[in-house]
Amino acid sequence: VAADAGHLREQLLALPGIGPWTADYALLRGVRAIDLAPPRDVALLAATRDLGLAEDHAALAALLATAAPWRSYATMHLWHHQAGLPARPSRRKDTRS
Repeated sequence: VAADAGHLREQLLALPGIGPWTADYALLRGVRAIDLAPPRDVALLAATRDLGLAEDHAALAALLATAAPWRSYATMHLWHHQAGLPARPSRRKDTRS
């Protein structure tokens, strides 16, 4: 799957108006690629600043490199943090009467 994602990314980048962020986001969401983090994403940087994990894009890239081969999951957790969403929705049913 990773090889397919790399090939798809190349095809997307060859299209006019598609840059690295858009290509990675499309692959992350569209084909559920597991090891992508959109480069220079401002929401990821804001989340890592808020958590005290990275202060600039270089530090963010280094941090995300440590999450390989699961960078997409790290990306989603950071986006959820930035949006104020729980990392994973609760699946518990309310048992109150």
